[in-house]
Amino acid sequence: MRMTSTLKAFLLILKTYGISNRVLRQIYVVSADSYKVKTDFPMQFVRERLTFLPSKSDDVLLNEKAFERFLLNEWPKVQKVMAKTVEKIWFRYDEDIPNWIKNVEDESIFFFLAGNTAMFRDDYGKTVGVIGSRHLNMKHSDFGKQAIRDFEGKGYLIVSGLAEGADTLAHTTALEDGLETAAFLPTKFEDVYPKENNLLADDIKRHGGLFTVAAPGSKTYRSNFLIRNEYLTSFVDEVLVIQATLNSGTMDSIKRSIKKNKPVWFLRQDDIDVNEYLRQLGAKEYGEING
Repeated sequence: MRMTSTLKAFLLILKTYGISNRVLRQIYVVSADSYKVKTDFPMQFVRERLTFLPSKSDDVLLNEKAFERFLLNEWPKVQKVMAKTVEKIWFRYDEDIPNWIKNVEDESIFFFLAGNTAMFRDDYGKTVGVIGSRHLNMKHSDFGKQAIRDFEGKGYLIVSGLAEGADTLAHTTALEDGLETAAFLPTKFEDVYPKENNLLADDIKRHGGLFTVAAPGSKTYRSNFLIRNEYLTSFVDEVLVIQATLNSGTMDSIKRSIKKNKPVWFLRQDDIDVNEYLRQLGAKEYGEING
């Protein structure tokens, strides 16, 4: 099948087709001097540019007939979804890509944005990432909202990951206060997780911004959540921990933040061991919770 496309557009099609970021980066590195892709055998074009053996999943996809079926049957659907849900696509190798993206050691080359996409630029203003358990108790929910509003009062953009619990508290507090909020999703925009936050995602798109590395039509893997944490913690200036346990995704984000030398604040936890561990990591307690 004849393929005539810009290199960037070709890579985007391959991304939505399911080709790995590792392969996409290799194609770009080898072909960066070629603005146009003109070939009757696009999968052969890809294979000829690989300097390593493709993974089993990539190898299955690098099939001319399978790719042709995708272009004829699935790509038009993906384009419609993309037009409906994505407002801007950033490419890692563009000259104006934000530094906080450049600083992430990840193989993703496409970044999908919606809403006020300007808020994801380096110079938009002060940002705080709000993280914590998906199952907040009433005490931490109340004091968490108070702490979030403290940051709002200091001019910080409230950033979180659209999960249940602390993330939802962060986004809804900002929206209730008539402020913008930014959400980093582990999934594609058309498949919000959890589904209960679909309407919240719509509100954030209207009154803030959405960011993901998951392309329209792509599958969601457990690694998506860790990648989301990596980009969120690179983006924010500081981190506020509402509620955490020793073995949790929240603790993963805390460690990533401290590794990046981001100030991490935590509300005093009910578990003394958690408080002590957070202090050992380098986090600082934000105020006091009594009773």
